Amino acid sequence: MAILTLELYYNAEPVENVPEDTEIELRLANRGLTTLAGVELWVGQDKLRSGLSFPPGATLLLPYKVQDVAGQLNFSVRESPGSRTLASTRLEVYPQKISRTELEWLKYQRLPSLLAHLDAPNSLNLSYSEATGEGTFPYTSLDFTAQKLRHFCRRLLDEGLLEAIDQRLDYRVIEKPRREEGMVRGPIRWNPTVQGWLNSPAETGLSHHWVEAPVDYATRPNLLLVCWLRELALENRKLVRQVETTRQASVQLERALPEFRAFADSLKHFLTSRKNLQPALARRDTGYDPRHPAEWAEVALACQDSPNPAYGQLAAAFEEYNHRYIRLPEETAVPAGIPPVSVIYEWWVACEIAAALGLAFNHAEQGRQSGVFQAGSGCLFYNQAAPGGWYSGGRLQPARPDLRLQQPGGTQIFFDVKYRLFPADPRRAHPEDMYRMLAYMNDFDIATGVIIFPGPPAEQPGLRLIEAPGEKGQPPRRIAELTLRPPTTPGPEPVEKWEADLRKILSQL
Repeated sequence: MAILTLELYYNAEPVENVPEDTEIELRLANRGLTTLAGVELWVGQDKLRSGLSFPPGATLLLPYKVQDVAGQLNFSVRESPGSRTLASTRLEVYPQKISRTELEWLKYQRLPSLLAHLDAPNSLNLSYSEATGEGTFPYTSLDFTAQKLRHFCRRLLDEGLLEAIDQRLDYRVIEKPRREEGMVRGPIRWNPTVQGWLNSPAETGLSHHWVEAPVDYATRPNLLLVCWLRELALENRKLVRQVETTRQASVQLERALPEFRAFADSLKHFLTSRKNLQPALARRDTGYDPRHPAEWAEVALACQDSPNPAYGQLAAAFEEYNHRYIRLPEETAVPAGIPPVSVIYEWWVACEIAAALGLAFNHAEQGRQSGVFQAGSGCLFYNQAAPGGWYSGGRLQPARPDLRLQQPGGTQIFFDVKYRLFPADPRRAHPEDMYRMLAYMNDFDIATGVIIFPGPPAEQPGLRLIEAPGEKGQPPRRIAELTLRPPTTPGPEPVEKWEADLRKILSQL
């Protein structure tokens, strides 16, 4: 019998939690009496090693570099091809450059509110590797989803939209001609004129015609109503399950879960308790899709033409939901990976600068791992290729500054967001980042470049601006060191002051 163990060590000691950017040692040992062959080592959904073999008593030591992630890493050893788990263990990783409290504030409070303010999508595929298709993860904020769900559920339930619809459910009358044949036997006594020709036969045939007008509640507006209420109930239940199972949500959202359970129950009760809606429920699963452009045009028109004006509000609310609410990802048996802190920090910085400059997210310009914030005051490109420079002509991959601000006059500012600290002085940017930015500025003929990094704990953003004289009558070049980290004092007033300071700093660039 083979018995495999998996243990984690750091500095020759067993470990259960380590800081980010740490190298640990994985010890795999076969303590059984038979050989294990074709074994695979996994971290979450990623396969690290395959084809491992363990004779009885063998121990394998493997180094593993923990990246800049914060959360729980799940290590497992599986059989191949059966994928039966032979051993597993967990490692808790905590951040170093910013505190755990600051990271949780960014992920679960600040970013959801920024995304909602900028009308940005809830889910983005962000990248932390230059390799195409690798090193990406879908950033999905459960708190952001909860804000949107609460908005639409309250609009239907608390603000009276469902009640207004229920007062006069939409229906249509379908006229159906009916005809019935009958026979009258024996002598028939009518008035003398008619009786003269009716009494001649012993029996005669009669035909009865009429029109039936049954009420049909399976109209397009009611099909839309049923479709949306079902989806909202499902999304509420899915949100509750994901908060409970992933623990990737704020404390406030965890406490608010009973509210979302109540939303799901109320929506389901409305559907099941209205007998008039049963035909619409029965026809819901026959391929009807209100999101299809051709179908939606007819649905919206039917809602506007309904005698009940509440259906017009229903169509408008669903259209807003369809464009602004991003449904939760499908639940899978395999837990998703945890996002790197560096990417969360980078995305937060992009949203903060966009909000400070009054820019809005441009959905039309969104790429797989990039985004654009735009307004009359300028355009902020996030993780998009920059035109020009020797990078564009001399390399397969063009230069992709973390942030590139294009101002109305055509001038540009490059921002390089770095989630790291200079050990010699955490108040200063790392010299390598400064040299790289200077090379960018020279190559792209950019007058201003900014290095953004966490810096030491501080209440407000910090700016250090270095100016160098230009060559041959050119304007001076400026390189700035900007420290950004979440305000440590809770409450709206410190955040508002922090935002005002950031706007003031950006106006100086």
